[in-house]
Amino acid sequence: MKHGHAIGLVFLLLGGPATAQEVRHIPDKVQCADCSIALSTVIRLGAGEGPGMIDWRGGQSFPAFDSRGRIYLRGFFTTELKVYDAKGKYETTIGRKGDGPGEFRGIMGIAVGPADSLYVFDRLAMRMSVFSPDNEFVRSTRLEVEPAGWDPLVVPWDPGHFYMTANMRTPEAVGWPIHKIDMEGSRIRSFGSSTGEYSPSLSFSGTRVIADAGDGTLWSGIREEYIIERISPDLTEPLEVIRRDADWFPTPAYVDTDHGKKRPLPLVVDILQDGDRMWVLLWDTDPKWSEASPELDEEYKRYDSVIELLDLVEDRVIVRSRFDELYHQFIGPGLIGGTIFEGGLVPVYHVMKIDIVGSC
Repeated sequence: MKHGHAIGLVFLLLGGPATAQEVRHIPDKVQCADCSIALSTVIRLGAGEGPGMIDWRGGQSFPAFDSRGRIYLRGFFTTELKVYDAKGKYETTIGRKGDGPGEFRGIMGIAVGPADSLYVFDRLAMRMSVFSPDNEFVRSTRLEVEPAGWDPLVVPWDPGHFYMTANMRTPEAVGWPIHKIDMEGSRIRSFGSSTGEYSPSLSFSGTRVIADAGDGTLWSGIREEYIIERISPDLTEPLEVIRRDADWFPTPAYVDTDHGKKRPLPLVVDILQDGDRMWVLLWDTDPKWSEASPELDEEYKRYDSVIELLDLVEDRVIVRSRFDELYHQFIGPGLIGGTIFEGGLVPVYHVMKIDIVGSC
């Protein structure tokens, strides 16, 4: 599950009805200029050696939490899952490379479902495998959707289905970036675009950053634009649109350097509603990046993480901070996670507590 219930991850609905297609502009002025965001590690997953070592490819890992505090960690297109206890101690490994029961070719999503059953979405094999709470293989079914993006799944608080960002090639679903699927992996409904058009020229045009809004609607972030929409699976047009007016995140997001080379795209990476506020995680180009800096070619070196906290009542930025480390998602209110290369070499996944330093 992208935002697991084991750590009390509750999404709250904004008060009051939303006007259809209401566009709200948030200027690039930080309310608390003297404040900053501080991160402190509460759980470390993985080590430099041994069975608990995490997959280093791409520097990306993504967790799911069950109600007993166990943590399931997947790497980028990995063929196995690491299982840790609530304190980060390695317990076991699920899966291996292959096409048989309980085997994987390239995992692109994991989620904890009812009664702590584990759902594993294999992007390369196009299968969803289900494991019991005791990590025993139960069944696998053919996926009708093709997961896309780094962390494509959201499990809503009314169990019985998933939301997934996915690429679809069937005539009835192509161009629709978000899909509601049942617990068997079958598509129920496709939505999330007012036109249903797909542009292959944009690398992330077929995906969205999604988060549960708690009332049957979703928050949907457009990766290459700092635009966040609240959408309903039953409607074509968004219920409301939040547009951040930030010069450092231009639209379109292709910016030339003085040398004429395209800078790496700034990206919206994750969003999380926290009462009447919203946390936003973005990746912005490392200030040291240039065309002649091959040492910054790797993704986790090319970007910095930017964390903003938005006030959704006053339409303003409460606080913003930049970090050298590359974080990948919010684990829940007040928690963020990402792989940190300790000593520059050893990938360790950190679950970190978010604190605001200063008086707002």
